[in-house]
Amino acid sequence: MLSVSAYIPCFNNEETIQQTIKSVQLQNFVPREIFVIDDGSEDDSINLAKKAGVRVVENKENKGRGWIRNQAMIISRYEYVLCVDAGKKIESDFLEKGLKWFKNNNVAAVFGSLNQKKPRTAAERWRGIYLYNERIQIPIIQEDPPFITFAAIVRKSNIMRTGNYNIKYTHTEDLELGNRLKKAGFKIISDARLRCLTIKSCTTSEILNRYWRWNLGEKEELSLSGYIKKINYSLKEMVYYDIKDRDWKRAIISLL
Repeated sequence: MLSVSAYIPCFNNEETIQQTIKSVQLQNFVPREIFVIDDGSEDDSINLAKKAGVRVVENKENKGRGWIRNQAMIISRYEYVLCVDAGKKIESDFLEKGLKWFKNNNVAAVFGSLNQKKPRTAAERWRGIYLYNERIQIPIIQEDPPFITFAAIVRKSNIMRTGNYNIKYTHTEDLELGNRLKKAGFKIISDARLRCLTIKSCTTSEILNRYWRWNLGEKEELSLSGYIKKINYSLKEMVYYDIKDRDWKRAIISLL
């Protein structure tokens, strides 16, 4: 019988933290330990997590995604580690299906597909199309894609063998670790049948900030030619389809 640790990184997620915890607690294959690791939240996230019946690792200051994931891996007791970001929830068979991939000893990480409920605002419509790629037919199974950790299972020994998450990274910490895993000869799997749902609402500024992080890369450097290409893409692709859909508010976000 496999033993699994599950952790939930949290920063000011009082709106969704209990739903995230519940989705982990209700897995068909229940983790042997579940804990929330908090990144200096200033809202009621910690108290709500404790009320949900899980251990909370509290940090008094915000140290960033790389540091939090690094510490979570150290704290986790078991070889297989499930991560679900606060603000997300996973379907009840996520862990059960995902663990099957680890029959291959060379697999270091498996992650699922990211979806959202019917959007209520222009920002959520924009998120679905341009961040979650709802209009693109993505293969159900992808081998060695860029590593993404919104909802993922990893083999702890492989993660630690390659140096764990880099504590200096406040974003793209998963992509950077994924590159090291691949260089070390380990496999990463994307399985769209492992479904994760975004339950957090979003504002335009939050979406633009995330788009920036997802596209700028590890070093936060963008050349002038690269910037011009992004502008051209926003005009020729994004705004074009927004206007075609008569979604004027979405088009404004694309222009921004």
